[in-house]
Amino acid sequence: MILWFEPDLCDQLALIYHLAFFAGENMSPPHLSLICVGAYLGIKRFLGLSQRTPNKLVSLLGTRQRVMRGLLDLGFVAWNAFDASVPGPW
Repeated sequence: MILWFEPDLCDQLALIYHLAFFAGENMSPPHLSLICVGAYLGIKRFLGLSQRTPNKLVSLLGTRQRVMRGLLDLGFVAWNAFDASVPGPW
């Protein structure tokens, strides 16, 4: 499974939510990879993946990284801090 995200706040919150979910499911990290794109060669003002055609998105597959256990754990901690009833953990 490949997770595709952009660096905006909405996507980053969705990313930590999903990482926390997979951490709780004890999903084996080799089955999970991540593509997080903040810039795209040739586009001065990159606003998001929707600016790319499906054929251009394929070129991003080479940037994907395996999600290791440490990233799942970080997502778990980050989501629980964000979801806390008080802002202290965040």
